[in-house]
Amino acid sequence: MGFELDRFKGTVDPDFKCNLCNKVLEDPLTTPCGHVFCSGCVLPWVVQQSSCPVKCQRISTKELNHVLPLKNLILKLEIKCDNHTRGCDAVVKLQHLAEHAEMCDYSPAKCRNRGCSEVLNLRDVDAHMRETCDYRPVEFLKCHFNWASLLFGWLPFCLTSTQLEKEVNVVGDSAFFFFCPGVSRRTSCLGCLL
Repeated sequence: MGFELDRFKGTVDPDFKCNLCNKVLEDPLTTPCGHVFCSGCVLPWVVQQSSCPVKCQRISTKELNHVLPLKNLILKLEIKCDNHTRGCDAVVKLQHLAEHAEMCDYSPAKCRNRGCSEVLNLRDVDAHMRETCDYRPVEFLKCHFNWASLLFGWLPFCLTSTQLEKEVNVVGDSAFFFFCPGVSRRTSCLGCLL
């Protein structure tokens, strides 16, 4: 299905373009009549139409051949990273694109905190999970309230306002540990503010 022309550094030779998708050839195949197309473009065409896309003669998929010298020339072209729209400024040879993409800090990555569907750059995921994710685990909160505060509604108000989802475990008289997918670290129960 080809590579977008605007991703390449400099002008791309028109002979490197697929006549079906008008993009830079990806895994080029040639027909017996000498026309060259991306394998992803020409194979479905020939399966359905049983002819060269230029309509010059009838062919079968068995008659298509790889064009290795052309492929090698294309692999030496310099291309922008797949993640250039996400901020990556890397320009690499096409032959190294997959290798770069595997380790690119700008690859899209989903937050791994349960309940969060945020998609960020790979380089930002750890900080997001630790510092800003609304679904991150909350650590021990030392609460300086007495059990009377429970009667006045401070803790239930806190739990409702932060959408506490799981459980509250009482540890002794003054500490609570809970996992709250909706609480931010700047929020605490009213009992802690007294």
